[in-house]
Amino acid sequence: MPPAPLLRRAARPLRSPGPKPRRSRPPTWSSDETVQRVRARAPATTRVVAYHHRVSFAVVLSEALDSPPGPAAACARAVATFDQRGCVSPQCVFVEADFERAAVFAEALCDALALEEAARPRGPLPPAAASELHQARGAAELRAAAGEPVRVLPETVEAWTVVVDEAPPELVGLSERFVRVVPVEGPDQVVGRLRPLARHLQTVAVAGSPARRDALAGRLGAIGASRVTTLERAPWPPAWWHHDGFGPLEVLVRWTDLEG
Repeated sequence: MPPAPLLRRAARPLRSPGPKPRRSRPPTWSSDETVQRVRARAPATTRVVAYHHRVSFAVVLSEALDSPPGPAAACARAVATFDQRGCVSPQCVFVEADFERAAVFAEALCDALALEEAARPRGPLPPAAASELHQARGAAELRAAAGEPVRVLPETVEAWTVVVDEAPPELVGLSERFVRVVPVEGPDQVVGRLRPLARHLQTVAVAGSPARRDALAGRLGAIGASRVTTLERAPWPPAWWHHDGFGPLEVLVRWTDLEG
């Protein structure tokens, strides 16, 4: 065992002999507006590694509906993790089914979110977020009362909301465990609805057969998705994933080519 003085010296923090080098590639995680401001202020010789606003979704294909508790439980976990605030959190679930069958899935999702709330309660809500959720739920209830193809679950106000909606006014914009379930006829409708969001599209979690999932993955990648995964893995991308389509470390490296 080394003597006490040596132990004390080893415990001292190491200090750099000179000034810290300036970052040549400052990483930025924020909204589109903040990323634009950072880029505008960065020197022309500095490359900004920017991670702007991103949105993610889930898709449940028809064959996965044969055992609704399975995909519903996995979807609830993906939504509840990070209280749906993460860039990998599904904002909306496309279900390959008619309205009634999609509503059955929504009921299973609602029950699974209740279990998530019991195990991992939702965090505190800022007043603005609470007001936004209240207004969104109220608007959906009014549309349902007017006879539109809309259903709101659960019937009482809880820390989670599931809205079955064939024609939602928007696919994104809310979080805090507010989920829209959108019935679709097939993958063509999924791709068509997501195409306008291509610039911000990130993760799409797909439940279905491997063959249909792989076929859909190619189409999703073509419109901008950088990650297609399962519902179970949606909240937990691996450390080596291609974040927004690029390796997590390669964007921070500057290469020198030696030719000759």
